[in-house]
Amino acid sequence: MRPAMIACPAFLAAVIVLSVATGAEAQGRILLEAEDLDPGGAWQVRPWREAYFCATFANDFFSRQAFLEAPAQCAGSVATGQIEVPATGRYALFARYACPYEHHVAFTVEMHQAGELVFRRRFGRLQSPKIWPFGGGVQPMASYSWGGGDNMVYEGGITQFRLDRGPATVSLIAGEQPRPSAKRQVDMLLLTPLDEEVAQRLEQWRYLPLDGLLTQRGDVFMRVSNPADGAAPMLVELTTTEHSPYWVHRRDWRRSMAVGARGEVEGERTEEDFMQPGGRSRWVEIGHRLDRLNESTLNVQVVYDSEDVTGADAIFEFAVPDAAGDLETVRRVRYTAPSVTRLRFAVPGDVRSGRIRTAEEDLEAILRYVRSLPDEGETPQHIGIRGVFASHFTGGNLSRRVQELVTELQQELIGDALQRGYQVESLGDEIHLRRAEPTDENNQAFREHLREQGISPQELLPPEALQQARAEGVEDLWPLVKLDYEAKQTAPRIWYHSMIFGYRNGSLLDLRAETERITRESDGEMRTGANYSPHPYYWPKHHQWMMPFRLGALTMPWSEDYVWGIPELSPQVTGYLLDVFRCGAKYHDLPICYYVMPHSPGNTPRSFRLSYYEALAHGAKLIHHFCVTPIVTAYTENYVSADYLPMYREIHDVAHELGQFDDILRGGSVRPASVALLISGTTDLWDPSLNYNCERKCLYYALRHAGIPVDFVTEEDIVEGRLADYRVLYISASHLLSGAANALREWVSGGGIVFSVAGGGVLDEYGETNATMLKLFGVDAAQLQEHDALPDIKHTLPRLRPVDGLRLELPGLRPVALPAIGTVQRLTAGEGARQVGRFHDGSCAGTLRELKEGAAVLVGGFPGVAYVTPAIPVRPWDRGTTVDAMCHFLPTDFDDAARDVILWPVREAGVEPDITLSEPIVEWSTVDSDAGTAILLVNWTGEPIPELTVTVTGTLGDRRVRSVEQGPLTPRSAEGGWQVTLPLGLTDCITVR
Repeated sequence: MRPAMIACPAFLAAVIVLSVATGAEAQGRILLEAEDLDPGGAWQVRPWREAYFCATFANDFFSRQAFLEAPAQCAGSVATGQIEVPATGRYALFARYACPYEHHVAFTVEMHQAGELVFRRRFGRLQSPKIWPFGGGVQPMASYSWGGGDNMVYEGGITQFRLDRGPATVSLIAGEQPRPSAKRQVDMLLLTPLDEEVAQRLEQWRYLPLDGLLTQRGDVFMRVSNPADGAAPMLVELTTTEHSPYWVHRRDWRRSMAVGARGEVEGERTEEDFMQPGGRSRWVEIGHRLDRLNESTLNVQVVYDSEDVTGADAIFEFAVPDAAGDLETVRRVRYTAPSVTRLRFAVPGDVRSGRIRTAEEDLEAILRYVRSLPDEGETPQHIGIRGVFASHFTGGNLSRRVQELVTELQQELIGDALQRGYQVESLGDEIHLRRAEPTDENNQAFREHLREQGISPQELLPPEALQQARAEGVEDLWPLVKLDYEAKQTAPRIWYHSMIFGYRNGSLLDLRAETERITRESDGEMRTGANYSPHPYYWPKHHQWMMPFRLGALTMPWSEDYVWGIPELSPQVTGYLLDVFRCGAKYHDLPICYYVMPHSPGNTPRSFRLSYYEALAHGAKLIHHFCVTPIVTAYTENYVSADYLPMYREIHDVAHELGQFDDILRGGSVRPASVALLISGTTDLWDPSLNYNCERKCLYYALRHAGIPVDFVTEEDIVEGRLADYRVLYISASHLLSGAANALREWVSGGGIVFSVAGGGVLDEYGETNATMLKLFGVDAAQLQEHDALPDIKHTLPRLRPVDGLRLELPGLRPVALPAIGTVQRLTAGEGARQVGRFHDGSCAGTLRELKEGAAVLVGGFPGVAYVTPAIPVRPWDRGTTVDAMCHFLPTDFDDAARDVILWPVREAGVEPDITLSEPIVEWSTVDSDAGTAILLVNWTGEPIPELTVTVTGTLGDRRVRSVEQGPLTPRSAEGGWQVTLPLGLTDCITVR
């Protein structure tokens, strides 16, 4: 039979998706898939997983999950095809394509009819206005705070051109283009009249507005049968869950659609709508309820006219139109479930070439694959793993078979780890802390807080307020002191103390009360946490990442890994975050939970494994995968697609590896370091610049690549004398507490070495000159200037030009020339300081002051940024799912000279790490416990190392040494200790028991 609206023949490569009344004729929208064109020259059809933008969330989706690609540069190449124009009228043409940040992706579209050129436009040039998602509007190049990972765009205009009813030829042309250039990845062309719906979408909808039109309308039909032995008359109700991403395209999919004996049920149901046993419905078009940008979940509720029927038994048929417009059945399934009447189908983004499956079929296929994997080692018995086929995703309203499969998959992937380890109750997701409201009660508490610290109103009120109070004869000044979060410029001292009090007495009080209740009711067994999202800058601020744990408001630090969607250096940032968390957790010896996200497409097995081991190496005691399940049993943008089987293997393998040493981790602690990095809460409050955190991360990477363990300390730690355990402190901060500055001076006098980059903490908590820090570094003046923001590493750094250059001459180190990127600080050397650096103009760029047993160095640039920048190529930033994607690129070509500068204080202090490796950029971390020692290895080169020698300080005695990957090892003696040599892939763990 022919449906009311048919697809054009396959060779015409177009689908009419919506009719719009235009006078006497019905003028249609035409969707032309680029991959359906006949590719000529350099054009090639590619699957979605090879695209610049391929992930489970945000704006990373391609229509029909495929595209047409041409290289960044090529000889003239043409892809052609024909369409059938349904009605004469005026049309606009929009192209949907991938537009990597600051790259040309130029291509030309031509249309001919009756031998005449009717349309020609050049798309993809940098200067061309494009339609952007997330409220980006129409502009040549949008820039998002989280990086250029949402760069699927439409380009087109309000110019319409005439097309006559009948055939037309479409040509897609690629050739040479301006640089910087990227691969041309063209998704589809939309031909449409500029009607009211198009105008409304463009004006009002903030995602990618025209994506709402991209359904499989006209492509998918369904027919339902009640088996001859059916229990009772029945019909079905349909809803759809979309995942591209979910619920943003303004489609009417969540409204239930009923299908009965006469087809789609309109209005009130009657007896005639229920299919009798042996009966079946008409074919019903359901493509308009199915996404073409990603797989959809078709939710089906079987409804019987008898309340006595508790299960489901129905036959479902799905069909697509063939070239002649007749329906061709592509799937027929009889679904039987004894106890539930609800089921789900997984529907691909292109039903013409993909198979529709039940939830049970997807889970069974994954289970067959996982069961085929070798089980190397036991699953964890001490470290818990969460988020693997969790019941709140798979749901209790699906069949008993689904529940059985979920249980079997959990067991095969992670064993009993779902029930092991710490228990935690989430008190929020991606939370932010609310400050105390400036009520009368809170203002009074604020004043009492200040009195307890011995602070008087005269110290806080600005001169103008004091002068006015005296003029008015006010004797009691305390009532003038109130919480004021807007007084940063007018009353900076009140503002600073307001911020400190506000954070400590806002939502933290509610969290602490809830934590105390949960702890009490669980007899101390239950931890409390709230996922802290580090995005987009991976900037762990003191008041958010440390204060709640020091104050007991939460008892389990908890963060997440979406690094594969952010332009960060690599998953090594996981170690950075967890080391900051360890600083906040140390006051009460708290365990850490970490979301290691395997979501695919998006993450790759390599990046997932690296992040997993990095989390374990830096103190994670509970691993959470959030949502390991295929789309059909997920409801968020987080899932592991059923056809990304290598990710299921990696989830399985790392769990079985962890089981070989998780007893050491559970009761163990990361071995303390001799080198510390400062987290300045005062800078976090005062200075909105992203640059200090970017430089701090880069310093961290340089130290870890050189095999130097790092702890983090706070200003409060310095005041409390906790620096006594360290020999070197690195500072990347503009502000520092006066009390911390005084304690730091004493620590340096006792033999410590402080190394500060531009910023130097030369301002105090009130935004005033920190004379103690100036004197410590031996400078009379320090002029700070930020030239460029450094929001991220892979996206921004490689595109910045240095604003100056530094030449540093530190004692015992050959002269080093470094670029000054982002921020510079021009210094005036004072008495007792040695000038060790100059800018290009000869002005002072570095000082060294020796103070009794210690020393203080201030460098007027960012050596950490200088270390990292050369390793980042200028490539299209993407969000791809291959190891070749820029988001998964592992840089290795770092600046050795910059690293030497960064390591200077470590060498001067005589810091000798407990472990050394024969290869750089391979990270090690040691966890010690009563059960033994675990030495975790993470290879950030991404390439196999045939022979890695690990040298360990200390006596081995009769302890056994074993590698997770290689099995028992035979150590040999080395000077001061012992060593082993082994091949290293990506990760390993050496246990000493």
